[in-house]
Amino acid sequence: MNTFQTYKATFDSNPDSLLVVDNTGKIVMVNNQVELLFGYKSDELKEQHINMLIPSQNIEKHNEYVKQYFESPQKRTMDSDKSFKIYKKNGDEAFVDIQLNPVLLKENNYTIVAIRDITEKVKSKEELEKAKKRLMYTLDNMLEGAQIIGFDWRYLYVNDTFVKHSKYTREKLQKYTVLELYPGIENTPIYDIYLKCFVERVSIHLENEFVFPDGSVGWFDLSFQPIPEGIFILSIDITERKLAEIKLISQNKELIRMNKELEQFAYITSHDLQEPLKSLISFTQLIQAEFGGKFDADFEQYFYFIRKSSERMKLLIKGLLDYSRIGKNKELTLVNCNNICNTILRNLDASIKESNAKIQINNLPELSGYEIELGQLFQNLISNALKFRKKDISPIIQIKAEKKKKHWLFSIQDNGIGIEKEHFEKIFLIYQRLHNRNDYEGTGIGLAYCKKIIDLHKGEIWVESELNKGSIFYFTLPII
Repeated sequence: MNTFQTYKATFDSNPDSLLVVDNTGKIVMVNNQVELLFGYKSDELKEQHINMLIPSQNIEKHNEYVKQYFESPQKRTMDSDKSFKIYKKNGDEAFVDIQLNPVLLKENNYTIVAIRDITEKVKSKEELEKAKKRLMYTLDNMLEGAQIIGFDWRYLYVNDTFVKHSKYTREKLQKYTVLELYPGIENTPIYDIYLKCFVERVSIHLENEFVFPDGSVGWFDLSFQPIPEGIFILSIDITERKLAEIKLISQNKELIRMNKELEQFAYITSHDLQEPLKSLISFTQLIQAEFGGKFDADFEQYFYFIRKSSERMKLLIKGLLDYSRIGKNKELTLVNCNNICNTILRNLDASIKESNAKIQINNLPELSGYEIELGQLFQNLISNALKFRKKDISPIIQIKAEKKKKHWLFSIQDNGIGIEKEHFEKIFLIYQRLHNRNDYEGTGIGLAYCKKIIDLHKGEIWVESELNKGSIFYFTLPII
């Protein structure tokens, strides 16, 4: 094989598209890759001006460039950051990079033009730029603070929300390091979080209380994410929520303290009131025994009122004492609700027979609770269903329990006189009565008992009712 054949074989096998162009711009030779890239046969290109491969809008500029090039031919290497647009024979668009190698001969000057198809690279770069712009637009307009911190502790990026969080200007954030802006941060737990993310390259999420240089305090929900440039941090200002939580905790503590004091006061007061009340009742009985029959009708009526009021006061004091004792010094046990209800029905046998009531108890569960208190709960609700019945209509009472995901839902339904909607919450307050005590006996504390017992079991109690159409009392108790 002679030298020309060797050169031709090398020329044709080159992976880049190669053209040989003379100093007039005429194409002298092309390799097979040119045909694949442009879609022209070699015979269509030979003896044609190079401008046939140049987009029409660029020909004038290209002619000027060719003229300057041949006046002083210089080698041009491919530049990975620069591309040229071309059009193939079928009109398709492509992007290429070009290398020029001048060959200076006595009879003529030639240039070997190497063309490399970088269309995929250019399109990938364009897509990457579009994605980057979309990302930056998203970050810039996020409600959350976004920041990128380099390994040198400098801010590489901050969005408007973070600028607001930081209490600095954007210019100051970009001028100084984190350590310079927040002196003493290296002595705080958050500094260790930064280091862990920088060094171990792990993601971290936490809530952090931050004391600013001006002395103000803020709470932030922070997400640390390692990235090639350093750390990406997403921040959400939760200061208002945290302050509300702190206030709520403080209020709850105060409420617990006040409730304890109130219960103690109720216990002491009711306990201390029993002695003078006993004396009042005893002296009243002695006077009646000693002077009975010697008073006129008015005095007898006065003594009757004193006795009835004293008995009512005794019931109220006992109720207050019992209310204050709910849940005291008790332990949770396994409680069979069927057994409790059957015991209550035996205790209420006289009332049931007197009212000709029909009571249906579905199969009730066993659960963990305070047995005595749960007995009081069912006793009060069943007693109310018997007490607040319609005149001349026998009570019908249904007791059910339905298993839910996290609790048992109990219901006690009656066909009694019902309750107006405006009183649904009031009835669970202590000493609240809806009816005249002459019509219905009671202290007005029964449903307050029930509410406290349910609260003790971390459940809920409520009522659904219509006047003259009966009521359904619902309450929840936890599943074992």
